[in-house]
Amino acid sequence: MSTLAVGILGGILAFYILLWMQRYRRLFRLRHGIKAEAKIEKILRSYGYRVVGIQRPIEKKMSIDGIEHTYQVRPDAMAERAGKVFFVEAKTGSRAPSPFFSHTRRQLLEYYYGENVDGIILLNADEGTIQQIIFPGGRVVTINNRMLLLLSFLMGVLLTAVGFYVRKNL
Repeated sequence: MSTLAVGILGGILAFYILLWMQRYRRLFRLRHGIKAEAKIEKILRSYGYRVVGIQRPIEKKMSIDGIEHTYQVRPDAMAERAGKVFFVEAKTGSRAPSPFFSHTRRQLLEYYYGENVDGIILLNADEGTIQQIIFPGGRVVTINNRMLLLLSFLMGVLLTAVGFYVRKNL
């Protein structure tokens, strides 16, 4: 009976130690992340970028079974240089700052596609370095109805002008 009680107490103690360790790791990562975000502007300035927004929410859309849903993403910053705009994602640690790390790459892809930005800056806050990330292929940007109407109108004007020119010169 006492062996069973010691086993149960050991299990409970191990459970609470694991909980404490998880909380400590989470708190450590959170503090490390906050320190990294504080370095963003300084690091970007050293590379010639100007920060134009911090943690600005970006509304995104997706369709699930034909029903459109909206959600938000929050890149760590938005920066600009030479008239080009970039989302900035700051990472720390040994794996996260790599664009080949699957979680980081998925996050960068989500920021890149469907937005009118010139690229993504992956910032390694521990080393103070940046990488400019551009994914090949076209972006999947939806055109709203007004833009589609304007494009249709301009195409109609262009086709009419071409028609008149061809008719006049035949």
